[in-house]
Amino acid sequence: MKMGIYDENSNSTYVGLTQPMYQSSQMDDLQIAPDDNLHIRRYSLSASHKYSPVGGLQLNTTAFGYSTARNWNRQDFTYNGSASNLTGVGYVYEDEVDGAIYLRNSTGHRNRQFEVMGIEPRLSYQYTLGGIETKTDAGVRFLYEKAYEQRVVGSVAGFRSGNIREDEIRFGQTASAFIQNKFLVSEKLTFTAGVRNENIWYGSEIMRLNYTDTLIVANSQVFAVIPGAGVNYNFNSFLGVFAGIHRGFAPPRTKDAISNDGEDLQLDAEKSWNSEVGARVNIGKIELEYTLFRMDFSNQVIPVSESSGGLGTGYINGGATLHEGMEASLLLPFDRFLPDTWGLQFSMTGTWVNSVFSENRYVLKKTAIADGLSNEYENVKGNKTPYAPDFTMASAITVENASGWGLRLWANYTGAQFTDALNTTNVYEWIEQENADTQYSYTQATANGRIGNLDVFLVTNISAWYNHASSGLGFNIGVKNVTNERYISTRRPQGIRVGMPRFISVGVNYNF
Repeated sequence: MKMGIYDENSNSTYVGLTQPMYQSSQMDDLQIAPDDNLHIRRYSLSASHKYSPVGGLQLNTTAFGYSTARNWNRQDFTYNGSASNLTGVGYVYEDEVDGAIYLRNSTGHRNRQFEVMGIEPRLSYQYTLGGIETKTDAGVRFLYEKAYEQRVVGSVAGFRSGNIREDEIRFGQTASAFIQNKFLVSEKLTFTAGVRNENIWYGSEIMRLNYTDTLIVANSQVFAVIPGAGVNYNFNSFLGVFAGIHRGFAPPRTKDAISNDGEDLQLDAEKSWNSEVGARVNIGKIELEYTLFRMDFSNQVIPVSESSGGLGTGYINGGATLHEGMEASLLLPFDRFLPDTWGLQFSMTGTWVNSVFSENRYVLKKTAIADGLSNEYENVKGNKTPYAPDFTMASAITVENASGWGLRLWANYTGAQFTDALNTTNVYEWIEQENADTQYSYTQATANGRIGNLDVFLVTNISAWYNHASSGLGFNIGVKNVTNERYISTRRPQGIRVGMPRFISVGVNYNF
């Protein structure tokens, strides 16, 4: 049995930097809305039970539940210096449209409470079928969840209460079942096949909308059958190959699938066919794995971008997407080059993937011209999907001593990414046109930082520790982002978030 209590009170804000703010390099640590406050309290309880009535048969049951209250006081802001109800506090860039932020004398509290409970019994049975060693895993899961959400508007910045603008309850129930068989055909060949069924019912009750009492009820449901199979063949103790194919499935969140006014947005579940083939090599303590993979989505739910006419914080049916790539991992031990009391190893993992829209999809594009804005639709087939870097890599060197000392140096590399379906690369993309003034490609949310590419970044970290075996006392120190690399981690939901700067931590642990 496990019980947990978590409590947080932080000066956390939703507002990110605009593009001019980020380019100034002077505002990374700026708390744009100093009165913003986030309070989270979570209570959780879970219990697990194992029962083996006969040899080879085991029943594992897990029951869990938690309640989380998350109240977020957020001051309103605008990019328009001529807007009403301003406090007079702002971060002004007069030459950049939407590049400034002005605080308003009002707040929007996002108060939410979540209740979740479920139970999941799983049965595992090992036996012989037709001379073949077989293992069957089967189970069911029942889940209930309920969310209470209020939007409370305060008339003065920093106020903790106000008028209820929106009041909504979201609920959902799921019942799922699965069965999987693993056949040990021979000492070299293993085959696994299974199927899962998902049944999801969800809905929303809106009791207040735009300060008006109402009762809007919307319901929806999702059913799916999800098969999968895999095979593994070991030629010898050094070399093995594997392959697999399975149906991918992920239902849309209730919050995304039903709008604030009760409209069913008809968000489909994410469905895909995922396949992989690869090989594993083990020579001594050297481990190498290489995999080719393909994920073919008939529909992928993606973030709305402002350039496509959305608010930049919701989700839409993105249509068909295709993700093809490879990944590799390597572990190299160097223990034999060191005394017996020392251990040294190098590890590295890397993934390359090409993620694109694979069918016709037309997105609204706004282009600034001399006499205003021109609206046109652009086919994004072949464009990269948002927030999908082509290449990521992580590597580490670890050295340890039998006396308890250890040192680890590791680095994470993330390739360039686009943040919208139009694959906007720069804040302003200047285009010279004949017989016309200088023009530029424009999307609704460029200067405010929500649209644009994310550049490559490399983050290095180091940690050291000492564990005193006889006393159980240990000490550790870590430095994240040793080089203080400055990079954009995301542009969602409301502006640029700068990655974590150099962060130093010291800890003590005691085992008894």
